[in-house]
Amino acid sequence: MTVLLSLLFFEVSLSAQVAQERWVIATCGGQSASGNISLNWTLGEPMTETYNASGLTVSQGFQQEALTTTGIHDASLFYEVTVFPNPTSQVLYVTAPDANGPLLAELVGMNGTVLWSQQLAHPIEKSPIPVAALPAATYFLVLRNDDGNSTTFKIQKF
Repeated sequence: MTVLLSLLFFEVSLSAQVAQERWVIATCGGQSASGNISLNWTLGEPMTETYNASGLTVSQGFQQEALTTTGIHDASLFYEVTVFPNPTSQVLYVTAPDANGPLLAELVGMNGTVLWSQQLAHPIEKSPIPVAALPAATYFLVLRNDDGNSTTFKIQKF
């Protein structure tokens, strides 16, 4: 009887160490390997978000491993900023009535390229950002103060 219980416990402990296989239903994807390098990709997730609160991190997306991020200053602006209209086709406007100085505004493409940059003079009351010449797509508007604090808005251009 002791041998049977020992074998049962041994079997349970072995099955608990088996890794969970991940799977996804996607329109396209693939895997390639060469030496010590492997590449896995899935079409349909061009952008995901990560949320941090009280030491807990929740990330969206299927293709995730042990991700390490360095060099990011994660301090937001300490006053209200409004960006409108969103979505837009011609011009975006930025208001920050409580800002205590100018803001650097950068319009960034999905690949990280800065497409437009300008210092918004204080007071910031309906400062225009031209988007008419840009193709229809999703962009990011990054607003940064002199202290390096920033906030980012997802902008849809149609």
